[in-house]
Amino acid sequence: MTTARDEQSRDVHAHGRWYCIGQRPLRTILWRTGLQHLLESLMTSKLIRIRAHAALAQSHRCIYCRMPIWEKDSKQFMRQFDLTHREAELLRCTAEHLQAKQDGGRDSRSNIAAACWYCNSRRHQAHAPLDPDDFAAHVQRRVNKGAWLPGSLATRLQAHINASSSPQSPNLGKRLQNRQQLN
Repeated sequence: MTTARDEQSRDVHAHGRWYCIGQRPLRTILWRTGLQHLLESLMTSKLIRIRAHAALAQSHRCIYCRMPIWEKDSKQFMRQFDLTHREAELLRCTAEHLQAKQDGGRDSRSNIAAACWYCNSRRHQAHAPLDPDDFAAHVQRRVNKGAWLPGSLATRLQAHINASSSPQSPNLGKRLQNRQQLN
C-alpha cells in the first residue's frame, strides 16, 4: 500500500537546473515553508559576495521593482519599514543571474544583479522568462499602476521612502545598460 507521501517522494525530479516536487521548484517550496536558510547554505561564498556587492552598488534596491531589499537583518528591515515577517521575506535580496546559468551565464559581477525574492521568483515562473530589460519594464509598469507587490506593500514602502526623503539611486538602471554594452 502506497501513501500520499510515497507518491510525493517519487515525484521529486530534476527539471532543468532545479529539483522539483511535482511542478513546484524546490527553491519555491523552501521559501514558502520558511526553510530558505537551506537554500542560502547551497550558495557558494563567491556568489554570496557577488550578491552583496551588487546590492551595495544598487543602494540595496531591487533591480526590477526598485523597492528596498535586505540581506542579513530582517528584523531591522521590518522595524524600519513597518512590515510583517511575510512581507519582509518578499523583499529578501537574491542573486539574479541576468543571463541564466543554463543559457551560459556565469557567477560573475557583470552577470549578477540584486533582486528581491518576489521579482526573482516571478521572472522565473514563466515558461519562457522575459529578458532582464523587458522584465524590468514590465515590473515598472505594474509598480506604477500599484499592481505589483501583494496588497498595498509597494504603496506603503513608497510612503516610508518619501517620508524619510531617501534619494533614489541613479545607478539602478545602469547595471542593465552596462550589461548590454558588454554583449
